[in-house]
Amino acid sequence: MRSLSLALILLATSVLSANAANYGTAGCGLGAAVWKDQPGKIQILSSTVNNLVSPQTFAITSGTSNCVDDAKVASTMFIKVNEQALKKDISRGTGESLSGLSKILKCTNTDLLGSELQKHYTQIFPANETSAEKIKDSINGTIHSNQTLALDCVAAI
Repeated sequence: MRSLSLALILLATSVLSANAANYGTAGCGLGAAVWKDQPGKIQILSSTVNNLVSPQTFAITSGTSNCVDDAKVASTMFIKVNEQALKKDISRGTGESLSGLSKILKCTNTDLLGSELQKHYTQIFPANETSAEKIKDSINGTIHSNQTLALDCVAAI
């Protein structure tokens, strides 16, 4: 029991001292705060911890656990990590990953965001392999082309 308490204290300390540049292929999150950018199979464990122990979407949207609070960086990171789920949610106009992106962009009207992104799905995902940066730029273009949405999503850049 004592070793578990010590492990939790060390984990909390590493989370508090983490910064956005210290994560590996598993992305940011609680696992990345512990194992940082160590190469190899440890990234599998890091990814598991990122998603099971402390949901990665929460860490990204809240800017905790080695994730950043800068909307530009956070949105690109979020898109990279959740691209397939986001693609599916945008095609439907609703869903958990779309909700998470809405929080990062500080949109108060998630339904409007979902509806607009759904209308522009083919512009956002023009090919099977589109970079997260291009997806983010297309999403931001869609937001700024709708006057109501541009005012609603205060962190859209």
